[in-house]
Amino acid sequence: MVSREPVTTQMGQTLSKRLITLLGSVAVAVALAAGTAWGKDAPPDDQIAEAPPMVTDAGATFVPDEVVVRTRGGGYQTRSVDAQNLDAVKQAAKGIVAKDPSVEEAGPNYVYEPQFVPDDPRYDRQDWLRTIRAPGAWNDSRGTGARVGIVDTGWQTDHLDLVDDAGVDYDFVEGDDVAQGYDYHGTSVAGIAASDTNNTLGVASIGFNARFLMAKACTDVCLTADAANAINWLAQTQGVKIINLSFGHVNSDANPDPLLGDAISSAQAAGALVVASAGNNGVNTDNYYPSCFPGVLGVGATDTTGTTIESYSNTGPCVDFVAPGDHIYTTFDVNYPIDGTPGYRYAYVNGTSFAAPQVAGTAALIKAKNPDFTADQITNRLQNRATDMGAPGRDDVYGYGLLNAKCSVNPANAGC
Repeated sequence: MVSREPVTTQMGQTLSKRLITLLGSVAVAVALAAGTAWGKDAPPDDQIAEAPPMVTDAGATFVPDEVVVRTRGGGYQTRSVDAQNLDAVKQAAKGIVAKDPSVEEAGPNYVYEPQFVPDDPRYDRQDWLRTIRAPGAWNDSRGTGARVGIVDTGWQTDHLDLVDDAGVDYDFVEGDDVAQGYDYHGTSVAGIAASDTNNTLGVASIGFNARFLMAKACTDVCLTADAANAINWLAQTQGVKIINLSFGHVNSDANPDPLLGDAISSAQAAGALVVASAGNNGVNTDNYYPSCFPGVLGVGATDTTGTTIESYSNTGPCVDFVAPGDHIYTTFDVNYPIDGTPGYRYAYVNGTSFAAPQVAGTAALIKAKNPDFTADQITNRLQNRATDMGAPGRDDVYGYGLLNAKCSVNPANAGC
């Protein structure tokens, strides 16, 4: 059954948070994280300009066999040296200063990366994108040509920040070819993975130019029949290679939901990478599904900075990654009321439901840059380039670590 409790926002507003239990053996309960909004649609913020270039200390790149010198006349020149590694270049620079009285200073010719910043006016509220290093990823891939399948509660089909990145959709609950949103949840998940970005409107998404396909399989709960049909449609009919499942429940059965598990394994056999939320029960568990099905990437939630696991986020062996799940500003269904008032196009939402599509959207960036990559290759890239957190190596709290979009998309980037 469904019970409700108030969730108080930082502005004193309240929103009903669903606490959903399993409705018999044929139902998979949706872990719907609470959505909050900090004020009604405000006037657009100032446009964000191009950020200045930055370079990291770790793994800084430079031009080998070259030194930059500043002469006593105030000019800058490059000089050729026989030095391949950074230490050798630095030593060569010191030698030039010591031997050439016309040179005041010398050093490596470092390579800096301009950090792309989209012109979406509300991007400055999206700290989560900077936490997962999205701007550095967008320098190398903007998801063009990649698609993310989303099994959820549908979406606001006329949301101006989603319509241009939407592909086909289908409502498996009502049997309709329009997956109109039941609530805000699917709209927010879609917006995180693949809302229209750099379009001078609203918010940005990690997937940038990636498209999403919405398979509506949930209302207050997701039923096995609807969810399995939705996964099958995305993977087998539409050929989608990345699927996001932001729902789940604890199931301690020896053979948990074989029909849903079969749909997932069939999707994986067809080449799909399946990402799922780790759950909001705040427990250490090895039986939260679908994230615990073999090969599914389970995603837990951290605070906005990515440094601390959220108390509600499940932990355990099914957690592969973490991403911010607190204070996630994204698209919101204008028809769904907050504190009794509809009309919000954007809002802050919270939960592992909204951490998972960050991984799915990053997978889309990788796929767009590497069209021939398999699901295993994308998984390996995500695992190997996550920012290690907690105990060294993989652990049951942070998995392989905090999602690192920049280094996952291009491991050769500075600081990776």
